[in-house]
Amino acid sequence: MNEAGCGHWKFPVIALIAGLLFNCRGIAAGEEQDPENRPYMGISTSPVDEPAPGLTVRQVLRDSPAFLADLEEGDVLIALDGDSLRDSAALLEALEERRAGDLVRLLVYRKGALLKLPLVLGRRRDYLGPMRRGNRPHFPGAPDQIRPPWKDDRAAGLVLEAVQAAGLDTQYAALREAYARELQEYRGYYTLDAVAYSLLLPHQAGMQGEEIMRRTGSLGAASAAGRLAGAAAVLDAPLPGFHAPPPTESGLPGLAEALALADVGVRRAFADLGDERLEALARESLPLLESLVRYLFIHTDPESERVDAFYECIDHSKRIRWSELFQAAAGLARLASPGVIEELGARLHRWAAGRSPDENDVLLDTLLALDSGVVVRARVTGYGSSVIQGQAALSVDLGGDDVYLDGAGGTCYEMERGAVRHFPQGRAALAIDFGGDDRYLCNRPGGIAGGLLGLGFLLDAEGDDLYLADALGCGAALFGCGVLLDSAGDDLYMGQELAQGCALFGIGLLADEAGNDVYSAARFAQGFGGPKGCGLLIDGAGDDSYSAGFKEPNGYGNRDSWEGWSQGVGFGMRSVAAGGVGLLSDLVGDDRYLAGNFSQACGYFFGFGLLNEGGGDDLYTGNRYTMGAQAHQACALFHERGGNDVYRGAEAMNQGGSWDVGPVFFLEDAGDDDYEGAQYAQGGTAQNGFAVFIDSGGADTYRSGGISNGEGGANEYAGGRDAASLSVSLDLGGGADAYDNERRGNGMLLRTDDDDDPATGDGVFVDE
Repeated sequence: MNEAGCGHWKFPVIALIAGLLFNCRGIAAGEEQDPENRPYMGISTSPVDEPAPGLTVRQVLRDSPAFLADLEEGDVLIALDGDSLRDSAALLEALEERRAGDLVRLLVYRKGALLKLPLVLGRRRDYLGPMRRGNRPHFPGAPDQIRPPWKDDRAAGLVLEAVQAAGLDTQYAALREAYARELQEYRGYYTLDAVAYSLLLPHQAGMQGEEIMRRTGSLGAASAAGRLAGAAAVLDAPLPGFHAPPPTESGLPGLAEALALADVGVRRAFADLGDERLEALARESLPLLESLVRYLFIHTDPESERVDAFYECIDHSKRIRWSELFQAAAGLARLASPGVIEELGARLHRWAAGRSPDENDVLLDTLLALDSGVVVRARVTGYGSSVIQGQAALSVDLGGDDVYLDGAGGTCYEMERGAVRHFPQGRAALAIDFGGDDRYLCNRPGGIAGGLLGLGFLLDAEGDDLYLADALGCGAALFGCGVLLDSAGDDLYMGQELAQGCALFGIGLLADEAGNDVYSAARFAQGFGGPKGCGLLIDGAGDDSYSAGFKEPNGYGNRDSWEGWSQGVGFGMRSVAAGGVGLLSDLVGDDRYLAGNFSQACGYFFGFGLLNEGGGDDLYTGNRYTMGAQAHQACALFHERGGNDVYRGAEAMNQGGSWDVGPVFFLEDAGDDDYEGAQYAQGGTAQNGFAVFIDSGGADTYRSGGISNGEGGANEYAGGRDAASLSVSLDLGGGADAYDNERRGNGMLLRTDDDDDPATGDGVFVDE
């Protein structure tokens, strides 16, 4: 090893000044560390043996103490003030002996050389990025400030009974207090009431998840307008007295009227931004999406000016009148109501009977001036097999096997000067295809049922269809709303990142009513909700297949596994913006789910991830943080309502696993189920997590790794937060269950950790 630089201290002036301002001093013997003054570096690490034994730096938070000390990603931390850093526990132990403002000296291995870097420790609350900037008014401090507690929730009742039976009431109370402090510590502007309620009353997080499913019409047949109105309520932007009457006209005039109203609604929603802020939002929206795809944590984008622009975009978004935006989307969705769409179809068919198509099967292709003053392209094609090109804000096809080459039902925009987005056809788009086996092909972000700073709506009434979309496609939104409704057929959905029912700052809805469908995407898809976003994928019937991943390698460095962030994920941007709601709901059928890390009902950083399965013999295959899991102040609900199901989880956090402050509910209602998990599985938790696993019926088989089946692990994060993790694992089926864990068995009630060791969590295991 090259030891050049060992005798030289690299000492940034800013670090020295910060140390003097903090009046650096250590913690006296026996002095308790002040929670407000706990030290913070601003890095994430993982242990390595090569090229040097220590902790490799995986991430450096911008403007953090580590950033100011010139730490870089890829550095290996070898020692802190001479103490060896062989693992994360050693670093946490070293920090526990210090406080914010202390000056420490790091021995760092970088590219063959040893460096000694001084670093002044900070306070975590001072490095939360834009999270606290512009706190939302009336931030809730108690659950009854959000809604009255539910009193008839079966799962919540079972959890409290088990906790009381095991004598864990005090532990649960301490965990609730820790969650309330954590919620107040961040006070994120976009923290949703649904998430806040679940953190303040974690034993009712499962019921809160069920309420989200009910509101969004994810548990049965529902109208598109009703689902959008429910999603708006979930995003704390309700539509009071929502009523969107059908158009007063029918046929093409009715469609034009609905489109004009939607365009006016969008403009009203963005009116408070002004021209300069709106232009900035349009200019930076797609680069923000690209940064998310490339870096995941947008504040780690190496172009600092872009990061500042992203932060400004998020601040600008607070001026959007969200209820106005969602009202406009729900009004446009009223066109999909059965009586309305049937009347529209009948009128259009009668209109087409008197017209002759051209050689391209075009019945009408014209510029149409809407009552809102916008001029749009209106296009109607007939019953032949057409190749349809060019963006059109209003597009109707009456039948035939068609190919759409430039999208359909996506907000129409143009690129000028390389970056600025313009919307010459208004801020709303509408496409209806009444029949045929169609092919939707588009490599323009948002082209297929995408809402980019506006609305996009696509209805396909029947046929076996192919949807091949780039980013932001197939019911996806970025500062807008995107809706795709497919009424019938065996369909194939293929997409890249941010597709198939996903939204950041808006609502994305993909609803497929019937057929044996295949969904395939890269990442951030299939029910993905980012900040102030609700992403919904709802499949009504059929034996379906869902897959996501196989593009971005596992971020933890493990081979043969992938990142997923799909299939019911509520995702927040750490230190930047609290997460949204992501929901995948499949109502019936024998289905197959395959995904990489962070998938299948996963909440991340104040997000809420949900997966609902209505019934059937299903197969779930996942990796880390899958099948009901959360990480970092988030919530999750996985609910499988029947069938003999098979679960295959690898690495960690599967089938009801919670990591670092947050509740997870995994509910299995019936069937002979086969579980295979890894560490922290089937009701396993650590770092002040709250995990609930309930299997209510059948003869089940359990295979799991360490800290599973109702166990809690270590709690060293943030000094332990004066609380331990808590796990509840219940098998209530009464059948003959099989466990590979020798300490688990039938007819048992077990408190899994009664040793009073503060380093480990507590839990209860019950098998009736």
